[in-house]
Amino acid sequence: MTLTTDFGNRDPFVAEMKAVILRLCPEVTLVDVTHEVAPRDVLEGALALARAARWFPRQTVHVAVIDPGVGSARAGVACRSRGQFFVGPDNGLLSLAVGKTRSCHRIDYPRAQVAPTFHGRDVFARAAAGLALGLPLRDLGRPHRLTRLPMSRRPCVLHADRFGNLVLSVKDIPPGSRAVLVDGLDAAPLARTYADVQPGSLCAYAGSGGRVEVAVRDGSALDLLGRAPRGVRFRFA
Repeated sequence: MTLTTDFGNRDPFVAEMKAVILRLCPEVTLVDVTHEVAPRDVLEGALALARAARWFPRQTVHVAVIDPGVGSARAGVACRSRGQFFVGPDNGLLSLAVGKTRSCHRIDYPRAQVAPTFHGRDVFARAAAGLALGLPLRDLGRPHRLTRLPMSRRPCVLHADRFGNLVLSVKDIPPGSRAVLVDGLDAAPLARTYADVQPGSLCAYAGSGGRVEVAVRDGSALDLLGRAPRGVRFRFA
């Protein structure tokens, strides 16, 4: 079972979720994808979950909680896709990892037993433990249509990782392209890896997460850009 949250590691929130899971399903192996998603940043969480999930074996249960609408009318959901389960709030967080699956159910729960500000512990952790123990997805609640994360149709930067590499919205480099032009940066020539350019130079490449990226060798493209990266446009040349 994996956990992806924006809870950080200062407070006991992650430990409380793990405690509930282990109490119900003590044999489970828990893996932390990340708890350092920027607070309330659903897109960042969705990208992290989608990148990591594809490497886990079938029957893995992924629990993701970036939930600015906690306690509201938004649904909690559990989905099955490619032999794995995904549990979390229905705010688009699961959609990049889940893909086009139709196997999605709303999670029903007794509201009197749930803290309205901590569904991660009181709803999602319990549902995930149930799935790990073999509970059928349909037993969690009625079928539900998963909310999709709205994605810009124009080519843009989605995210900057901790190295300052810019993750772009496209997965493929068009044939014949020689460089990527990001608004505000010099041309980033296409490369196979960072060592193909000189230290301090820009490069663009097919990233290990399945999307095109722009980086500075031994440096940070984010620092060079000097502003919030998300939504910044780019083009191939």
